[in-house]
Amino acid sequence: MLDSISQSLNLDWTALLLNAGVFVVLLIIMDRIFWKPMMAHIAKRNQRIADAYQAVDAARQEMEQLRGEYQLRIATVDAEARTKIQQTLKTAQATREALLAEARATTEQLKAEAQVQLEKDRADARASTEAGLANAATEALARAQGVAADQPQVNLIQQYIRSGAERN
Repeated sequence: MLDSISQSLNLDWTALLLNAGVFVVLLIIMDRIFWKPMMAHIAKRNQRIADAYQAVDAARQEMEQLRGEYQLRIATVDAEARTKIQQTLKTAQATREALLAEARATTEQLKAEAQVQLEKDRADARASTEAGLANAATEALARAQGVAADQPQVNLIQQYIRSGAERN
């Protein structure tokens, strides 16, 4: 039956085998000259693409690490700045309080000194007024009597003026 098909198709088995041999030889030559270099080139290209992806991933990881370090550094600097600001504010507040306390103490001291000076001035004025009043009363008594007032009368006048001043 194969013979009948080959005769109807006019197949030449020798030519067919020769063509098959040439095809196998061409296939081997094509494999060595074309397919293997092409497959090597594709493998190199795939490797370059894989390397590029790895480089991108490594760069992305490094970027994330640097971003984390940067954010940590910013947070640290921010915390340090806040701490320094708070310390400066506390120092300024303490200085302010110290200055206010010193000013209050100075004011109180000046007030006390002024009060003492006022009391001294009042006492001096009172003594001066009492002395002047006693002299005027003594002179008035001397004019009224026509003679100078004696010491017991002067003492009595001074005692009377002091007792009046103490009542006020």
